[in-house]
Amino acid sequence: MITLGTYILGTVVSGISWNFTSIAIFRTLTGLGIGGECSAISSAIDELIPARVRVAVDLAVNGN
Repeated sequence: MITLGTYILGTVVSGISWNFTSIAIFRTLTGLGIGGECSAISSAIDELIPARVRVAVDLAVNGN
C-alpha cells in the first residue's frame, strides 16, 4: 500500500508541477513508487501462481 500510495501521489503532483525542477522531483517520486510496485507484483506472482504457468503469467504481467 505504501508503494501504491507513493506512485499515486507522485503521479498526481506531477500534474501540478510548475518548473523543470519540480517535475524532476515528482517524477522521481513516481519512479520510486512504481519500482516498489514491480517488486511487489513479482513477489505475488511467485507466491500465488502455480509453477507450471508462472513464467507465462510473469511474461504477461511484466512483459520481460
